Amino acid sequence: MERVLIVRDEFKRKGVGHYKVPLLLGVIGSAFLYMNVYSPVFVLQKRVSDEISSLKTQAEVAAVYRPARAKELSSIKHFPKLTNKEWLSKTMQRVLDEEGVVPRSMDTPTEADMGEYVLMTMQISMMPMPFTTFTKVAMKIENSEQLLKITECNISREQAIAPGQPLVGVTMTVSTLMPKETTGNAGA
Repeated sequence: MERVLIVRDEFKRKGVGHYKVPLLLGVIGSAFLYMNVYSPVFVLQKRVSDEISSLKTQAEVAAVYRPARAKELSSIKHFPKLTNKEWLSKTMQRVLDEEGVVPRSMDTPTEADMGEYVLMTMQISMMPMPFTTFTKVAMKIENSEQLLKITECNISREQAIAPGQPLVGVTMTVSTLMPKETTGNAGA
């Protein structure tokens, strides 16, 4: 505090005009240092801060989608190869044969482009069978390792061969997804 009083007294005694050049050089020097040293540092700091904030946001988004992508990649090994276009027909015929079911008709599988995947769909009409047999067929399709799903199913009651043994006629649509580029082989 004492130094401030000394400077004040000196200004009163000699006047501001005597210190004009040093004050002007000090103000100009301070402005020069601020514009060329401190200001660019603040701009760079702001830019780096914004970039760090952006990277943190990207990391949060990646953390959300990383498990989903890993699950998708692990599921790809269960998909059939796209090059094996007969795979769905052969697989469905094998499932029906295992349960002794005779198909009335099996349409040719149709393909629909879905971005990175191809949706393969097939309609199957089956001869009358006991309902318990149908449930076994449906469970084998839905629980298959190759990700088959029944997307539509129509069940109708049919004439029974013997009393007390009702039969059902079934028409169903079965679908599966196939990646356009597959490295693994999950086909039959």
